[in-house]
Amino acid sequence: MLDLCAAARDDAALIGFLTLSIPRLTDPTKLRRALDRRGRIAHRSLINDIVAETATGVQSPLEFRWIKQVERPHRLPTPTRPYQLPSGGVADGGYEEFRVLLELDGRRAGMTPLWSRASPPEICFEYYADVAIPAS
Repeated sequence: MLDLCAAARDDAALIGFLTLSIPRLTDPTKLRRALDRRGRIAHRSLINDIVAETATGVQSPLEFRWIKQVERPHRLPTPTRPYQLPSGGVADGGYEEFRVLLELDGRRAGMTPLWSRASPPEICFEYYADVAIPAS
């Protein structure tokens, strides 16, 4: 996997490959250990960043860019990610204390509201962020 990372043509390709591969093919701890055993490797700093973020639950290039270009620069609170919904579904993040659900990639099929619609509207709402962040 690290050989493929070193051969990435650009940052966008590397971000896409790792954020989509780590959750499916390995885990961040194993990849970090393999990286630490390597001498020189192209893109080491970016690989370290991506591995660290996937360890926190990042599962897509958009989620990685959201953190780097929106969440941290604007000092937004860190959501629980991924967020397990009571229905069994998963959202990109959840801010329970604010009763806000973060879904960057659009509403996923079969996703139900995070909080019951029976709750009074003044204390129960949903928020979906459909965010398009251009590749850098």
